[in-house]
Amino acid sequence: MTERRRRRTVRDEGVDNAAAVDSALTLLGMLSADEQSSIRHPLDSRVWRAWLNPEFCLNPFGVRLEEVSEKVREQACQFVAACLSPAGYQKVWAS
Repeated sequence: MTERRRRRTVRDEGVDNAAAVDSALTLLGMLSADEQSSIRHPLDSRVWRAWLNPEFCLNPFGVRLEEVSEKVREQACQFVAACLSPAGYQKVWAS
């Protein structure tokens, strides 16, 4: 474990994450087994650091929203919204 990781502390920020968890489980339930395995990684996976959002695919990680159904895209957006404040979601959506 790195020194940086050891200095982090876990504390309750007072956020109710039930909506985010429910939304994530709904999204996972809509995906195929292959799609699920492409987006589920351990927290210490190097995949998290390799994530990019380019116009063209550089890494085969995750699912591309243009390659899934409209219902899955909508649920993915609902999941992001459930994880952020309304202002944070608008900032993400606008970028």
